[in-house]
Amino acid sequence: MMYQVDSYAKFRRLLSKGSPDLSEDDQLQLLICGHGGAVDDPDASIVYDQVMQFINSDDYVEFAKDIVIMRLPPSDQVSRSRRS
Repeated sequence: MMYQVDSYAKFRRLLSKGSPDLSEDDQLQLLICGHGGAVDDPDASIVYDQVMQFINSDDYVEFAKDIVIMRLPPSDQVSRSRRS
């Protein structure tokens, strides 16, 4: 996920140079959704915390308000196929 955040920051910096009259409200946002195993998976919390720290580091904090990180609950594909 760090590569996506870094690419987003580079894109935003290029966009600011190429379109200086673009307002803060018109900037694009980045949404990163994490989908994994069990909701209580300790690794998922660790990854989430690491990404949040990365986003709030000095290099990316200016874009932190425009980056949304979400943990999605697992989907039960077996149950869905039985309902169909």
